[in-house]
Amino acid sequence: MIRVRPALLALSLVPLACFTASDDEGVADDATAGETATETSGNDDPTTNSTSSTSSAGSTDADTSSESSTDTSAETSSEPYCGNGVIEAGETCDAQDVGGMACSSFGHASGEITCNVDCTLDVGGCYTCGDAQLDGFEACDGDNLAGQSCGGLGFAEGSLVCSADCLVFDTVYCVPYPTCPNGAIDPGEQCDGDLFDGQDCTTQGYSGGTLACSPGCQFDLSGCAVCGNGVREAGEACDEFDFGGDGCSTYGFDQGFLNCTPACEVETYDCCLGPGCQQW
Repeated sequence: MIRVRPALLALSLVPLACFTASDDEGVADDATAGETATETSGNDDPTTNSTSSTSSAGSTDADTSSESSTDTSAETSSEPYCGNGVIEAGETCDAQDVGGMACSSFGHASGEITCNVDCTLDVGGCYTCGDAQLDGFEACDGDNLAGQSCGGLGFAEGSLVCSADCLVFDTVYCVPYPTCPNGAIDPGEQCDGDLFDGQDCTTQGYSGGTLACSPGCQFDLSGCAVCGNGVREAGEACDEFDFGGDGCSTYGFDQGFLNCTPACEVETYDCCLGPGCQQW
């Protein structure tokens, strides 16, 4: 039987124990390294965070820029409205802009189209003289004298006729009273020459204008005006949107549009001067 000494057996086992211990430490080190690598490459990576932050900031800036652009566009854009002088959706006219329409567009020979305050066309001033119909501002039309006569106009007798433009009566064939004119307002007379007994257009129910005296010593109201009927007449600077072809340039301005007061006077607060003048 072979016998091994205990001391030699102990020495032969030492390398094996060292090798096993060394191998275990390597495994432990590898595991630790793996955990460390995992923790380092996570969301705490400064490079990744920086990129994410930059991307987020860029997105925020873009959103802010977009919102700012939208807000600015909303603030600078103007909503359409009636009265700005430009025909827009739902309007047939606006102020002096009647879209190129004329009385002839509606079958009338004369007159002027105007624009109502609600931006719809007003053809009430259109007429056709000679059709025996009283249209627009006709006082008469041919033989249609609207029931008027020489006697009704203050003459003694005669034949009343209608003027060629149908706007006034022609009294050339009416015979005046013997006392007209004689420089005095006699019974049956409303006026005499330049004598009006303190009367004028306003006392006759008109807004202004010039009262005249007919050859029959009766008031001639053809020069009186009705402010608010949409037609500029004698004594009126304007009437609603009728400025008689005048514009801001008529009053020394470069651009803009005129306004008319309820008293038929022109206001220029929407007119402007200079190269930086706002356009409407």
